[in-house]
Amino acid sequence: MRQIHAYLVRQLLKAVTFTTLTVVLVGCSLYSQRYLGDLIEHGISPSVFLDLVVFMMPTLMVVVLPVTLFASITFIYGKMIGDNELTVLRASGVAHRTLLMPALMVAVAATALSYAMSLYFIPRSYSQFKDVQALVKDAEIELLLREQTFNSFVPGLTIYFRERLADGRLADVLIYDSRDPRRTTTVVAERAVLRQTQDSLAVGFEDGNLHRYERPNGELSIVHFETYGIDFDTTELLRGPSDRQRSISELSIGELLSPPLDTAEQQDLAPRKWAEGHQRLTAPLLCLTVTMLGGATMFAGQQRRAGHRLRLFAVGVGIAVLLICYQIAVAAAAQQPMLLPLLYGIVLLPALLGAGVLAYIDRFAPGHGFAARLAPRRLAPRRLARS
Repeated sequence: MRQIHAYLVRQLLKAVTFTTLTVVLVGCSLYSQRYLGDLIEHGISPSVFLDLVVFMMPTLMVVVLPVTLFASITFIYGKMIGDNELTVLRASGVAHRTLLMPALMVAVAATALSYAMSLYFIPRSYSQFKDVQALVKDAEIELLLREQTFNSFVPGLTIYFRERLADGRLADVLIYDSRDPRRTTTVVAERAVLRQTQDSLAVGFEDGNLHRYERPNGELSIVHFETYGIDFDTTELLRGPSDRQRSISELSIGELLSPPLDTAEQQDLAPRKWAEGHQRLTAPLLCLTVTMLGGATMFAGQQRRAGHRLRLFAVGVGIAVLLICYQIAVAAAAQQPMLLPLLYGIVLLPALLGAGVLAYIDRFAPGHGFAARLAPRRLAPRRLARS
């Protein structure tokens, strides 16, 4: 059995590692594609794109690891069923829990890896990801402005232009400024020049009109100009990553389970923090849950290909529904903290159900339980007396 266990562990580790890394890398690359155009267009180093992919890996790995683990277990054990290897081992008296032991060993390793990702790597990697994301966003404004697009980098300020000329000026420019609640300003010009400083954006207009609407008295004034200049404060936009407020995903497990409740805003955020904290504690256990359900599916009933495929399809649908219900429960617990025990119930009850099914069918395996007592006894040969 040691050789069989070692063989199964090697095969399971290869399958889980390959499928997990493939899915994670593809998912991270697809998500980072939204920033690839900005990186190339604005001349930012390609290493920034690699940083985005690497920093997203821990978060996505916790999500896909239960799925890839279940797929690997069903593939390896399904291959054994197809080659009748599992039937021979069962007929020789090997218990189902013994056959499932390699999968449980891999599941425990996957659970430990998921806990390391959830409790340590995810907060730090997500913080680094948000810093890189802010770096891409906080590049020079005049490089980030897109042609024929309503660019809104500062709340209440919208910039539009038709094209960027060869000398760097903007053609057919429209700026709408509604940051002042008492008045709105609209500037339409044929050309404009942008000059960015450390904390402001200076715009010089040529040949245009200035429309200003005073909200208190409803007066509208229109002024035609040949040259006109205006400055916009961009301190809030261009603040560094160290100045930004951390999101819930960047907090440690201690900060999530014991959040401050001094202000009304902190009290409103507390349910979301609790839900995030308990999600980090329960999500890694899904690896054990899908393993127990997969093992119970593999060993239940007669080992025939037709019945096996039907049971495998049914449990695959069941696990998909389980994962969806888990995500719904997390979202509901973020609104109603009293639903937090539901997360543990969704994760642990199916695992206990799978363990109960394995214990039940083990009673009828050859050489175990009732099957051993019901098996025909071997009679000792009688010696015939010589006449």
